[in-house]
Amino acid sequence: TFTPSGADNLKAGIKSVTITGASPATKLQYSVVPVGVSAPAGAGTEEAALTKVLSVQVPKRVWARTGDGSGNWSAWVSADYTTATSGGGTGGGGGTPRVKIN
Repeated sequence: TFTPSGADNLKAGIKSVTITGASPATKLQYSVVPVGVSAPAGAGTEEAALTKVLSVQVPKRVWARTGDGSGNWSAWVSADYTTATSGGGTGGGGGTPRVKIN
């Protein structure tokens, strides 16, 4: 999950975003990109925990996925953090907000 889940019409600047994964996953990957950029083709920045707090320079899109110790990864999900002038309006981004590795 993303906290906040995504937001439109923010003031430009730094926004604190928390990414949280769920068991049985054991780690996260994330990528912070311009709004409108699609999911990473490969790996993002890896975090060996199920929670990561990011300082995001608005406007940006945050992509995240969860993984396990065997190299299995979920699909990427995203949330958009936009300003009134960044052409935003999508808030929660794409994908489903909760990701589970089976």
